[in-house]
Amino acid sequence: MKKNILKRVIAAVGVASCCMCLLSAPVSTMPVQAASGNQNVAEPNHAIKEWVFREVDGKLYKRLWNCSTAHFEGDWIYVGDLH
Repeated sequence: MKKNILKRVIAAVGVASCCMCLLSAPVSTMPVQAASGNQNVAEPNHAIKEWVFREVDGKLYKRLWNCSTAHFEGDWIYVGDLH
């Protein structure tokens, strides 16, 4: 019975010492720098593109629209007949 109590005391002291080590760890800080004027504008890494569809005389066409530059890319592509 004394061995069991001794094991619990040693375990409790070990846990308490680990907790104290975590609490007393030094805190590191990083220097703060002001952003320059060029870094205030967020720009996407890739152009945002989407397909635009139109119907002409019962035929469906599509064309790639670049939303980032507001211009079409390529020519109209025939997709198929509408029924």
